[in-house]
Amino acid sequence: MEAIVANKFLENHTGIYSAKIFNNSNLRANMVFDEETQKSWPALTIFVKNETGEITGAKILTLNSKTCNKADIPEKSIGTISGSFAEIAQQNSKYSPVTIITKDIETALTIRQAGVEGKILCAIEAENLQNYNPGPKEKIILAVKNDVNTEKAEKVL
Repeated sequence: MEAIVANKFLENHTGIYSAKIFNNSNLRANMVFDEETQKSWPALTIFVKNETGEITGAKILTLNSKTCNKADIPEKSIGTISGSFAEIAQQNSKYSPVTIITKDIETALTIRQAGVEGKILCAIEAENLQNYNPGPKEKIILAVKNDVNTEKAEKVL
């Protein structure tokens, strides 16, 4: 059930509906228990990895199984997010080294779905956008959506 809810959430927010999304080792549809409500909820979990590929943390988006939108429960980050990213697409070696970094998973998946070439990373939090260490000659594109509360992203930019 959680995969159906997560897919529907992504379809609603990115226009993407594909079970192949979960072939990415950084994305999981799962159930999480919320201490405050004392209930289990479907969730989309985004794992972040450091430069050596070790999982250091995750962002958990709790979903409402009836509406397939985010549940009225605060998003949770666990572990260390700073300096770690969720890789959504790998660099295609035929092209110049371009890395696109987004703040949220919806934007990262939309860019991938659009067929944009390049490495696509999700920073999970606006403050983490500045923590990526580019390689030599690597070009960085920050792709952030115009949220109502842009104060954190503006500080980084």
